Amino acid sequence: MQVISSDAEKLEVLRQSYNILQFDGEADSVKAQNILQLVNDLSVLETPEVIVNNLANISPEKGHDSIRTAVGYGEQNDRQYIDLRFRPAFHDLLDAPQGYVDGAAINVLDARFKWFTNNDFSGNLRLESLSLFNVASLSPMRRWRKPISWMFDFRFDRTQMSATESVRNFISRGGAGVSFGQQALIPYALLTGEWQLASSYDKGYSLLLGVQAGVRYHFKTSQFMLSYEIDDAVAGFELDRKITEFQWQYNLQVNHAVRVMYRRMQYDFFNDEDWTINYHYYF
Repeated sequence: MQVISSDAEKLEVLRQSYNILQFDGEADSVKAQNILQLVNDLSVLETPEVIVNNLANISPEKGHDSIRTAVGYGEQNDRQYIDLRFRPAFHDLLDAPQGYVDGAAINVLDARFKWFTNNDFSGNLRLESLSLFNVASLSPMRRWRKPISWMFDFRFDRTQMSATESVRNFISRGGAGVSFGQQALIPYALLTGEWQLASSYDKGYSLLLGVQAGVRYHFKTSQFMLSYEIDDAVAGFELDRKITEFQWQYNLQVNHAVRVMYRRMQYDFFNDEDWTINYHYYF
């Protein structure tokens, strides 16, 4: 039997016990009220580490503003470009988590443009992607709670077929799985499905099934994500791929940040490599 020794562990157990009673409709019971009293007593005795961790649970108005614009420099397959981004709402997994539900993301109309600086590239400015609606929830499993981590995304995007040729497509994507850990570190694994529509594909579409594993880490003024995904085309155009992605954001202030991104997509016919560094401003 596990021994609960620290006040922080006792406080977490009492809070979870009260959540269970509340879920069962017994929030007004004598047992629930006794637990609340113990929670209040122990809260006064919380250690400095617990207090620091609870600082992340600040009110939403003290978090970053939801409109985000970004500008930066990048390189895709040895071609340099200016990276331009705009998102009217709300929050992604790399944004500063203060004031938001940690591990949750909602993005609406997130647009990205690339302005290639190479003179030999036809059509220097192009719409790279437009995410119409993107939602993600990484909810770590607990002793008394076993939530499902999930995500879905609807967007216009591009598949890079060669160093100079890309195909415009529409993507519907979803996934479900589990995540673990507490607070700063969240490892996760998701089963994913993706349906791509593109007139340039054989049969006009590609249906992909795969698995994604990754880790998200939040430390003081920065957030970090690393993921690896394997997808197999089960119908339509053969688009088997492996995706390695690294992202890191450093928060300069509440509404100012620097973000670095690297992504490598390995297809049977081509390897697409892309990296960028951006300044993000929220307002």
